[in-house]
Amino acid sequence: LCCVKGGLNVCFIHNKVNVFHFILCNCVCPLQLKRFRVRNIFLGVLVLLSLNGYSATITSKANGNWNSTATWSTGTVPTSSDNVTISSGNTVKINAAATCKNLTVTGILYIGNNTTARTLTVNGTLTINSGGIFVANPSFAATHTLTCAGSITNNGTMNMEPNSTCVCNTTLNPTANITLGGTVPVIFYNLTSTASRNVTLGNNETIGGTLTISSGRVDVSTSNYSLS
Repeated sequence: LCCVKGGLNVCFIHNKVNVFHFILCNCVCPLQLKRFRVRNIFLGVLVLLSLNGYSATITSKANGNWNSTATWSTGTVPTSSDNVTISSGNTVKINAAATCKNLTVTGILYIGNNTTARTLTVNGTLTINSGGIFVANPSFAATHTLTCAGSITNNGTMNMEPNSTCVCNTTLNPTANITLGGTVPVIFYNLTSTASRNVTLGNNETIGGTLTISSGRVDVSTSNYSLS
């Protein structure tokens, strides 16, 4: 029988005349082994749970397409849980279905790289910093789709209708009340709000197409801002 006594592994040996002797040994006590295994399983579960909610921060490091690993600081294409920044001096084109958590644009971000319709899903907030540009690519005729779950803050340029043939429909599906704000109005094409949350105006906004509120409401009661 093995156990721990005074920090040492001790083995008790029973002989034929019912006398117990003990010796020091290097064996692993079954109780110790069981505790070790349980502890490591518990730690492994904690690691997996933390990784599941982990959000990487990925920044652009060069001009390029969204789905190219060479475009990004981590050498990986952003996923739905990653925070993404388009760096100043970089131009990134969305050339496939793209997704991220929070998106910050300080450089230039185009939706579209040819006449194929593209989609961008932002699961958090969308921020265009001063000097940043986020537009539907005006060089190609296409109708793109932007879906955003968080607030949109525009301090640069955000234009979803740069011309009559290149447009981007925007859908707001917030999980909490959000704000359309910033210092510069956003130019939307078609704008749809689908979640039962309030969308508060924090600036004047322009809609070139239609406004659809299928659930929730657009709140202008706390400001003098307007949709036009």
